[in-house]
Amino acid sequence: MKIIAFANNKGGVLKTSLTVNYASVLAKKGYKVLIIDTDSQSNVLASFNNIVLDPSNYSIYDLVFKNKKIDDAIINVFENIDVIPSSQEWQDFDTEATKRFIYEKNFKSIKNILEDIKKTKKYDYVLIDTEPKKSANTFSVLLATEEIIIPFTLESFGIQALTEMYKYVNKAKEANKNLKIKALVATKTFARSKMEKIIKEQSSKFPEPGLCNISIPHSTTGASSVTLKKLPVYLTTKNKLTKAYEELVNLLEFGVLEENNER
Repeated sequence: MKIIAFANNKGGVLKTSLTVNYASVLAKKGYKVLIIDTDSQSNVLASFNNIVLDPSNYSIYDLVFKNKKIDDAIINVFENIDVIPSSQEWQDFDTEATKRFIYEKNFKSIKNILEDIKKTKKYDYVLIDTEPKKSANTFSVLLATEEIIIPFTLESFGIQALTEMYKYVNKAKEANKNLKIKALVATKTFARSKMEKIIKEQSSKFPEPGLCNISIPHSTTGASSVTLKKLPVYLTTKNKLTKAYEELVNLLEFGVLEENNER
């Protein structure tokens, strides 16, 4: 079972879109995928048929702080794709975790939950969507995951956020020796942007693993697919955007890169 987190302390970089479409590509290839949403905005579940968490359903909050059973929090949203959703309660993670630590009250870490999921042997991949900020919540994910994919935009604030994420990941590596950055993925790209061209030319200066050869182009079809068709775009249509998602998964998971598609 591979565990991959998608993280950036900056919002608006297609983090959730990348997570759900990455899962969709893998699912279409026959892999069993579990997505864990650790962002209280709960956009992962909403990406599939506009599902809203029912009060009777458990969320990641219930697994961590109420010791509920993992199976009771899992929701099947598509063939080969399950989700452990987030909830509004999850926004209190930092406060609740700190309080329990001070008063020595037990709670289950993300790492413990992933270990329990691994024992079930139900999934080939676990993908974790994180909140767009540095927090105890996000840090707990970095301590538990094996690999991290960092989506970012090719502009000054995007590069600044990327630099901050490198520092953050390096801190996590002090406790999680298995953590590695799997890829830096540029998102919302424009083929003719002069600024993006300049940044790409300077990408050799990026720390390892460097800029991924596949980028995710700017497109309105991603958002409209979730709004109108109630599913991630990879599951609804074929276009330049969906091709980029598939090429990204093929490269990062299977080492396949078509020369004429290199960006």
